[in-house]
Amino acid sequence: MSFLLTLAVFAGLGLLGSAVRAAAGEVGGLLPGRVSTDEGSVAQPGIIGTLLAGAMASGLSWLLYGPAANAVVIGVKAGGTTVEYGATGSELALAVLIGFSGSQWLKSEADKRLSKATAVAAAKAPQSQALAEVIRSGSPVAALEEARDAS
Repeated sequence: MSFLLTLAVFAGLGLLGSAVRAAAGEVGGLLPGRVSTDEGSVAQPGIIGTLLAGAMASGLSWLLYGPAANAVVIGVKAGGTTVEYGATGSELALAVLIGFSGSQWLKSEADKRLSKATAVAAAKAPQSQALAEVIRSGSPVAALEEARDAS
């Protein structure tokens, strides 16, 4: 298989893994966006950003650790040989897992920043059982909005 076709397969499998992640939980809207906080704003990946992160993570993983890691892919190396690219079943499965994990990492980073902003807003708000329940069970964006409304 050619280099670009193999890279596309791995990126596509990463996209599949990130699609599973996007379907499993809240990632924001369709497009990437920002949520404003008292300290600035927090990027939300959205579905498109989640899919791209998974595809990129999987493709980069193959480039870093697969047969392309030591192959000349651009230009010609003196005495170089043509490389045929392939993939085992475990490498393909790993591509899906990396896509899922890469998009999860991106979402976790955004949630961590939103949670910090929520804690600051909640500390400024009067004590409220309803606010505590939304923070405990709601999405990070909903918790931030509720904490802002309470303060």
